[in-house]
Amino acid sequence: MSSPAAAPKPSLLSWRPRVTARARLTIVFTSMLLGCGLLMMGALYAVMKYVPTYAITSAVTPNSFKPSDSNIAPLQTPPAQVPASPNPDDGKNGSVVVRSVHDLLSVLLESSGAILAVVVLVGGLISWIVAGRLLRPVHEITQAARKAAEGSLDHRVGLTGPRDEFSELSDTFDSMLARLERSFAEYERFAANASHELKTPLATTQALLSLAADSPESTDTRLLISQLQDTTARSVDTVTALLELAEAAHGELQTEEVDLGKLVGECALGLRAEARAHGVFVETECPVGYVVEVNRILLSRLLDNVLNNAVRHNIDGGKVTVELIRQDGIVRLIVVNSGAHLGADELERITEPFYRGAGRVRVPGQVRGNGLGLALACNIARAHGTELVVRANPDGGLILEMELPLAMAKAKSKAELARV
Repeated sequence: MSSPAAAPKPSLLSWRPRVTARARLTIVFTSMLLGCGLLMMGALYAVMKYVPTYAITSAVTPNSFKPSDSNIAPLQTPPAQVPASPNPDDGKNGSVVVRSVHDLLSVLLESSGAILAVVVLVGGLISWIVAGRLLRPVHEITQAARKAAEGSLDHRVGLTGPRDEFSELSDTFDSMLARLERSFAEYERFAANASHELKTPLATTQALLSLAADSPESTDTRLLISQLQDTTARSVDTVTALLELAEAAHGELQTEEVDLGKLVGECALGLRAEARAHGVFVETECPVGYVVEVNRILLSRLLDNVLNNAVRHNIDGGKVTVELIRQDGIVRLIVVNSGAHLGADELERITEPFYRGAGRVRVPGQVRGNGLGLALACNIARAHGTELVVRANPDGGLILEMELPLAMAKAKSKAELARV
């Protein structure tokens, strides 16, 4: 059996030094400074060489010309300029003697070069400091991303300072971490609740079977079968709801044109018997003719869940109102039910899977929900490109709203986009 080939080691020729973004920015800034300095130096040299007209002459020193005693009269014209003798003080104390244009341009070039070298060095140091300050938010975001990768989602960048691209990136990253933290917390609760919901009927089934196995003579077979059927049906309902929840969140929709008013009427009609059993009055104001393009099966499940939730968690003698309102190419579905007053924390978590608030314990003779109704309804709404908004009813209970585009308005917008 041959051993797996070892990964090739990087050769020295292929190795390249790691150049950080700070170093690259420093190199870019310094190169720009050097380029601008060289350009100015060249322009200044060219101007000083070609633009002025120089008339540099040697000065006559006092000792270089003395009239003799034989001169009868003073000169009427200035004496001719003669080369000056070297001054013994020239070049001392660091001074530079300029006797010609060449000397002047040489001094200009050497001085400019020295000054440029100092400016480039100082500019490079300043560029390094400025680049570090500019990239500091990136390092903070990197640290937050590294902590998030290690599983710590409660860390935030919290960048302060002027509103710029880095602050926008920081705020976006913080909001993403907040959403991830909420999602993971909901996932953990979902996993724990799903395990509990599936474990309870299985444990009940195991207990019934163990009891029947220990004393088969005294076991009522019909009662045992009925109890097993109830617990099995509960498990099947929970698993079915979980599958529908996943499908609504990630599946592709097969849509068709559906009269929303007729569909709501059918769902409300199927709920009459349970509403009468709970003493709840259901009132619908859903005119026909509001055609929407949806998945009929999933939307029916959404309506069933919402209406069942409104009836089962109502009060004796309560009321459920279902209304459709057409407005600007959309139709709004509004479901209002009476019931107990809900707190802010309960209202925030009421759409989470398996969440059951106060008053949702099992009562003999009533159908117990699996806590997935509103969660499934919210996922179905998102699959249709909308949101199921849940608000507290000031008089107690809930108000649920959802908007869907009318099929005619949707087709018209698609046609306009096609023309563009």
